[in-house]
Amino acid sequence: MILLNRLQVKFCKFYFSTTRMSNSCTVTLRQGTIVGSESLLPNGKKFYSFKGVPYAQPPKRFQAPLPITSFGEKVLQCTEERAVAVQRDMFGSEYIGSEDCLFLNIYTPALNGKKLPVMFWIHGGAFNSGSGNSDLYSPEYLVQEDVVVVTINYRLGPLGFLYLPSAGIHGNFGLKDQLQALKFVSQNIETLGGDKDNITLFGESAGGASVNFHFLSKESRKYFHKAICQSGVVMNDWVLQVAPVEKSCKLAKLLGCKDVTDHQKVRETLLNASAEDIARQANHTVSEDEKRRSFIMPFRPVVESQNTVDPFVKEHPLITIQRQDTLSDIPLISGVTDMEGMIMLKDCLMKTKSFNEDFCKYIPMSLNVLPDSKEAVATGKTIKEFYFGSKALDNSTEKEICEFMTDFHFSFLHYMHAELMAKHQRGTKQYIYRFSFDGELNMFKKFYAKTPVKGACHADDIFYLFNMTMAHVPVEENSDEAVIRASMTKLWTNFAKYGEPTPKNTNLGFIWEPVDQVDPLKCLDINKPCKLVTNPDDRRIQFWRGIYKKWNKSSIHPKL
Repeated sequence: MILLNRLQVKFCKFYFSTTRMSNSCTVTLRQGTIVGSESLLPNGKKFYSFKGVPYAQPPKRFQAPLPITSFGEKVLQCTEERAVAVQRDMFGSEYIGSEDCLFLNIYTPALNGKKLPVMFWIHGGAFNSGSGNSDLYSPEYLVQEDVVVVTINYRLGPLGFLYLPSAGIHGNFGLKDQLQALKFVSQNIETLGGDKDNITLFGESAGGASVNFHFLSKESRKYFHKAICQSGVVMNDWVLQVAPVEKSCKLAKLLGCKDVTDHQKVRETLLNASAEDIARQANHTVSEDEKRRSFIMPFRPVVESQNTVDPFVKEHPLITIQRQDTLSDIPLISGVTDMEGMIMLKDCLMKTKSFNEDFCKYIPMSLNVLPDSKEAVATGKTIKEFYFGSKALDNSTEKEICEFMTDFHFSFLHYMHAELMAKHQRGTKQYIYRFSFDGELNMFKKFYAKTPVKGACHADDIFYLFNMTMAHVPVEENSDEAVIRASMTKLWTNFAKYGEPTPKNTNLGFIWEPVDQVDPLKCLDINKPCKLVTNPDDRRIQFWRGIYKKWNKSSIHPKL
């Protein structure tokens, strides 16, 4: 494993940046002077990038981030990215990163003198992996629409989300890192061509859910003005951590703690263990029920205890959403891909026997039915029969697997979130989308699903917004992929500029209308051509409505 400290990173970045000084640019922020790079956009215009900018002090383990007052250098080289959070590499098996990972990257088409809209990106990765770096998230196509783009790293896994309040570990450090980055951007972005009074928060998967948490947070809402949640909202089953104290104790036991009933000893063990060991043992803390449901995402956000100092998540998000008309001043886009579940296809095909025999695997965690009860078995059998009929779950039912996992993990509770917002937050301008285009830039489908089933995999929409430099795919100028990329970047940047994706005089050829009622639910289908539809995937959504009405009183009353 490579665990870089800040001194090593500085040496490496200085070595590589010296070859680019002829195209450098210098900006002075409140914390000091930084040197970045000047490059060309796809349209030939100049833009400036500042990478690896520290937005907080090097964090102390299991403590909230602290603001940075000085970079500690006369001139800080910011021409290369710095360390990512400690994690298992999502494209390999090695462990990478550093606890000193609170860095951001800024890309701007203009420096002093302009106030351009700012788009602040929060990466996904199950709260366990990923970074804001340009291997996945190089934002040239957004930047050439005259916006400033910021991408960030934040703490992940147990180092970002471990929770043991009795020992003073209050969790949600990753979300608190994101808030600290927002504060830093608000403080400095006008020196970098951005408008601190026009910041759009956007993210995908765990990043989308993170955006949703900030949308619900009074403190966060001071620092941004629009929000986009891609393939992730707070209501998804995989967002809130299950049995967080038990997981913390189990992790300490795996790391050698002899008495996990003594939470001070648990804390001491966790503080003394290496970051790599903590990351390596994290997945071994999931419960048997989570293993059964393939929820291998042990450390996630929590609702913090009442005695927490400066809690970030003060109450269950469903309570906040249903507090009438308290969130009306920030417009919201949210959406899913039409075949999100492709990301789970390979795993499902490795577990066909258990899926075919264990009907309780089909029960969402938010469904209020006791695990392994006769009612759970009967309900699971009903769900399986709805998607698969009399067929077995195997290679011949890949499409059905993808549809089931899409609804189970993403789409149903996303649409219920949209309905709750429409019902309780009537003043919020809300736009819903479904991304269904299947093209050459659907990179996660290529990497993970490798299936002939039509549709867009989880995260496939990302690569029509960002350039994936680690696996660049050339796109011909007039191809369908180029058209979808142009539409996506225009919709997202229009929203950042104007608070609506298709303002007057738009030249996209369609109007994306906001949600104005629960039924029918308006939704933009992003494909070629883009078109407004109502109640997408209605047959499947109505089925889940019936399941939730039976066990949770109503379809928009998931279990708290």
